[in-house]
Amino acid sequence: MNLERQVAVSNTDLTVLFVCTGNTCRSPMAEQIFNEQARDFSAHAFSAGLDAVPGSTINPQAANALTSLGYNPTEHTSTLVSTEAVEEADVILTFTQDQKNELGQRFPTATGKLFIISDYANGEQGQDVLDPYGKSDEVYGETAETIDSFVKVIVSSLKTS
Repeated sequence: MNLERQVAVSNTDLTVLFVCTGNTCRSPMAEQIFNEQARDFSAHAFSAGLDAVPGSTINPQAANALTSLGYNPTEHTSTLVSTEAVEEADVILTFTQDQKNELGQRFPTATGKLFIISDYANGEQGQDVLDPYGKSDEVYGETAETIDSFVKVIVSSLKTS
């Protein structure tokens, strides 16, 4: 586990920004899973997209995948990632190496708090969480399960710090 992650995980007032491409699938699923799991302490997540169309709702297949995992999806409208969002976040989690690279190029000040979700959860180089957009309900379900497992590790680390 790297030092930056240890510092961020020990911060119980943690604000996490999840960033994917369109902010209709992966990042809103992660935001809602995180906020549900972290409701017992002062940590909060929000989400944005690198190429989001502001005002789009969560993808219905993503909402169904959350429901199938026992979560109660809340209303969501997509947001384009901004300087303000990057500055507000203590930790920024992407779903792929390419997203991390693009975000780091657009917002160089984010570099020290920017991670791929799998790396942040596992403390070592992990895997990309591929975009389920346009794929089957089964793929959405698998993506939601993957995100859920990473978020559980992150939240568990927060609870024990």
